[in-house]
Amino acid sequence: MKNALLWFRNDLRTADHQGLTKAAKAEKVIAVYCFDPRHYTDTPYGFKKTEKFRAKLLIETVKELRRQLAKLNISLLVYHDQPESVIPNIT
Repeated sequence: MKNALLWFRNDLRTADHQGLTKAAKAEKVIAVYCFDPRHYTDTPYGFKKTEKFRAKLLIETVKELRRQLAKLNISLLVYHDQPESVIPNIT
């Protein structure tokens, strides 16, 4: 396999990650994480889907994920957009 694209969604770790293990066999691996704006809107009941403490935890976790992937020589692309808008345009 020449190229691999690894989309991180909920499992933001590198240890024991099946997708990462498979992707690492490729010559080039690109990892992607999207902060999907839909996750930061209000629910129909007026509550935020993701409050500030959860958002802060996600930001810190993505930073750590980037550090861990860098050790494996894998770049992590981070976007603030819907995955279906971003991923098809990655080359």
